[in-house]
Amino acid sequence: MKNWEDVKIAPEFNEQGVACYRLTGADFLNEYYIISEAETRKLLNTPEIVGYEVYNCLISSTSQMLYYLKEQKKVTTANILSILRGALNYPLEESCYREHIRVHDISFLSSERVFENEEIAGLEIKYSKLTMVPDSTLMIGDIIASGETLIHCLRYVTDFYREHGAKLRNIIIFTIGGTKGIDILEDLTRDIREFWPEFEGFITVYYEGIFATYQDKGVSGINLPDVDFYWKGGIVAPEFRRETLSMCSPLFEKCIIYDGGARRYEIHEHVEEVLEFWEGIRERADQINFPKLLEEKLGYELPIDYEDWIAANHYGLIRPEDARWLYRQAQGVTVFEITLIESISMLLCILLEIPWGMVADRIGYKKAMVLSNLIFFASKLIFWQATSFAGFLAERILLSFAVSGLSGVDTNLLYLSCPKPSRQRVLGIYNSLGMAGLLIATVVFTLLPPQQYKLLGLLTAVSYGIAALLSLGLCETAAPESRQITLKQMAGLLSQTLRNRTLLCFLLAVALISETHQTITVFLNQLQYTRSGMTSAGMGYAYMAATALGLTSAYSARFTRQAGRKRTGISLFVASLCACLVLAMLPLPFPSIAGILVLRLCDSLFQPFQTEIQNEMLQTPYRATALSLNAMLTNGVAIGTNLAYGALAQYSLSLAFCFGAALCATGLGLYLAWHRRASPKAGA
Repeated sequence: MKNWEDVKIAPEFNEQGVACYRLTGADFLNEYYIISEAETRKLLNTPEIVGYEVYNCLISSTSQMLYYLKEQKKVTTANILSILRGALNYPLEESCYREHIRVHDISFLSSERVFENEEIAGLEIKYSKLTMVPDSTLMIGDIIASGETLIHCLRYVTDFYREHGAKLRNIIIFTIGGTKGIDILEDLTRDIREFWPEFEGFITVYYEGIFATYQDKGVSGINLPDVDFYWKGGIVAPEFRRETLSMCSPLFEKCIIYDGGARRYEIHEHVEEVLEFWEGIRERADQINFPKLLEEKLGYELPIDYEDWIAANHYGLIRPEDARWLYRQAQGVTVFEITLIESISMLLCILLEIPWGMVADRIGYKKAMVLSNLIFFASKLIFWQATSFAGFLAERILLSFAVSGLSGVDTNLLYLSCPKPSRQRVLGIYNSLGMAGLLIATVVFTLLPPQQYKLLGLLTAVSYGIAALLSLGLCETAAPESRQITLKQMAGLLSQTLRNRTLLCFLLAVALISETHQTITVFLNQLQYTRSGMTSAGMGYAYMAATALGLTSAYSARFTRQAGRKRTGISLFVASLCACLVLAMLPLPFPSIAGILVLRLCDSLFQPFQTEIQNEMLQTPYRATALSLNAMLTNGVAIGTNLAYGALAQYSLSLAFCFGAALCATGLGLYLAWHRRASPKAGA
């Protein structure tokens, strides 16, 4: 296909669980889209889906796409053309009904192959019942492989309209189809515009990907040329790629869809075809080169560099975090392994908190900072070059050591280096600078040449290397010898911490509100935006605004000074509670954005506030160890709340937000209990 290597998929919308991408980068006469949704992914990844369920799996995605096209004024009324019998799999009439698009009539065509001397000689229209609706949208659902049937039928229809002195406004096609369809429709548009110059063109919507057809029998020696679909040479939706690679076996099926008609109506024939294929794979197992088979299915040779992988899959315009995640999968790291890596990392962070605190108290906070930053730098060098599970696991293990090493040491060093009146202000500036770094990184990313993700990985490693060098200029706060802690003293400190009800009240309050802020603003926000019907662009602006609000940490001290500690805590807990209730009860764009931004603002003001209080309550020379104990307790609470959030969000997003409101209310009660215990009147 001409200029196919320049084509990229750009996110168009993500609403009601349907992700839509538009083809860009080539001078197309027509519009081409890829839509991905849970039910269509299930259909294409599970050959056991047969009968009516084939039809049912396409309803949600088709309806959402028609809603989008209606909003874009691309369709107002329609005439449906049913090319028998594959078109019966597509829920066009039902989807139009759902989205209040008037259907004038349904036309029928049957095109069958003509054989001469047991060879295909051409195509012939065997049945025709056409209804002419001038200046309307013609809507078609069909599988496009070679495209011969489609073009034969489309020429028949356009000739019919011309003979009756009428014309079409545009043609919308929904298809499980391949790349050949694009060339066919581009050529046909040129032909049609010769007699209908005002013809708007084709709008083609592909389910889950624009696939390619085998040109030979493939590595397995079983596949049918110009019939069976696979990934090589096509474009697959990121969501479909993620799910398929997570399941693994669907990648090796004979075809994405098999025979659509048999799958819907002659189910026994479909099942026999699937079983025959896998029996053939079993018989040929000794002769099949599995690495080559994998490369054939993926569409590129392994191993592959990140930039080449982006180009091969046309992913230059999707979110970098999504691309990196998918790249890990493509390198042989499964979803389970990615989850395993994250779980190991979290567990290590908890287990290493206390040992690292003891080390920091023994060697000094400056040396602990330098050592942790050097480990951070090493982890990013590994990530820059990682291409396998072992590489990504090694990176995450080193990252866990670095994060645990820095935990509490950075804020402790700042706290002890500043005079008391300015401590919260300095801690707030520290948090704001971290957020400013994120904003700068975002700007740098946009300025770099496209698809230079390997370069970005290198720049990330370089930035951590600079941080390690800068940490050499830090000043130690006290002699390390004065803070050396024995195991007996460690046990005593642990016992003292667990018996300190005042401290426990505060730590529990901090854990509950902090995890509510983190979980909702980082993990549940996009789900809420999608539920509220926001566009991808709107989500991007909301994310930028939330990121910018992180800079308000610098004003935490001023806010506390004006409101007082008690009112500061109460106002942040109450505001967070109200934001959660708004998110639960009002799944609309503006309330959703407002709720997320309020939570982000509260978190930015709360972190320096609680950090200063924690440091004030430490009555021990083993400050790093004590802070590590505190972090271990709050992280333990976080694990439980995260699991609860995940389970509730899967069942009902509103229920998850109500759970967040309950955590904020509980945290408020614990905070007030701490304040009573810690006040001078209580003798503290």
